[in-house]
Amino acid sequence: MTHSEIVHVYYGLGSVALGLSAAWAWRHDRGVARYAWPVLLLLAGASLLLPVETGERRYQIVGWWVTLRSVLPWSFSESLDYARRFHVIQHKTAALLILTTGAAELWLLQTAQPRPWVRQVTPLCSVLTGIVLGIHGGTHTHLPAVRETVHHWILAAGLVPGGMVLGLYRAGSPAVGVVEERLGHRAGHHRARVGVVLPPVVRTPTRLV
Repeated sequence: MTHSEIVHVYYGLGSVALGLSAAWAWRHDRGVARYAWPVLLLLAGASLLLPVETGERRYQIVGWWVTLRSVLPWSFSESLDYARRFHVIQHKTAALLILTTGAAELWLLQTAQPRPWVRQVTPLCSVLTGIVLGIHGGTHTHLPAVRETVHHWILAAGLVPGGMVLGLYRAGSPAVGVVEERLGHRAGHHRARVGVVLPPVVRTPTRLV
């Protein structure tokens, strides 16, 4: 596999682990395991922010360990030189957004009564990250393979609407409350922890004809 393909596999596996740990934390708001997904966010952001992206090994056949070691920067000056490239700017912007998300979620876990705007950091960063990665690649010099561009579109398709729904949920949207009740979710403890209060669902009688 090429360096680019292995990188995408690593981030794909990380995304699965991130989603599973976030789902676990949502259902179980006690214990150390709830810190797993914010920590994974910080690791993902750091792994995207630190590398020096020269693009030399993008389509070279390399090993999994070599690809993992490429996360560590070897030259700060070279990192600044390559940082002017548009796709590198997109990577670093997404990295900062992911790091901000991880920090915000750790803050929510440590704060008994967080301010309302802190709860909206993750939804906003999710939407922005989806936009940044959604427009990423697809040129003759960067990610010319269609499948790699599609990977970024899939990320955008999940992050943008996911962030919007999460934002509505944390803002206490009645519509999200209705959906939550119909799905049979019981997230009262989670709402109390993040300070979300959903209005009661008013049922209207229906008449069968």
